[in-house]
Amino acid sequence: MNKIKKNIYLIGFPTCGKTTIGRILAKKLKKNFIDTDEKIEKTEKNKINEIINKKGLRYFRNREKEILKRLKNLKNSVISLGGGITLSKNNGYFLTKTGICIFLDAPFKLLKERILKNYFNRPILYSKSEKEVIKKAKKLYLRRISNYKNANIIFKTKDKNKKDIVNELIKILKNYAIND
Repeated sequence: MNKIKKNIYLIGFPTCGKTTIGRILAKKLKKNFIDTDEKIEKTEKNKINEIINKKGLRYFRNREKEILKRLKNLKNSVISLGGGITLSKNNGYFLTKTGICIFLDAPFKLLKERILKNYFNRPILYSKSEKEVIKKAKKLYLRRISNYKNANIIFKTKDKNKKDIVNELIKILKNYAIND
């Protein structure tokens, strides 16, 4: 099955499962796994929320672009990307042209449940009330959704478990191995 030469990029709203699904998918496909947020945290020696709080969102977005540029020559990898990386049209174009970009499209109801469990670790969503957190999340989701839909593959996760999601993605990716 590892006939796919291009990188596989996973995009989607925070808490949609990019990192979790990415790790499992990479293992099954015998590919490297990279999480861009983890890479940024490692190079900055700080957590994402601290980076944004101390240096600002613009600084963080620039770091995302730098990481993406460095991945340009990487092969044989599944890459989980930060939820806002597609806000730059150049990034979105890069993803769909240099790899197979998969939008993990989780229903907002599920995202909302997951966000409420740990929104305090997400500075762009943080607020003192849960109602305000969800209001911010919905606004952000609506702003980003059209960018996510530019992916090569839109995969609706619905209420599927991790194993089913990965197995279904592998079936879909077989078509890309033929045309790669």
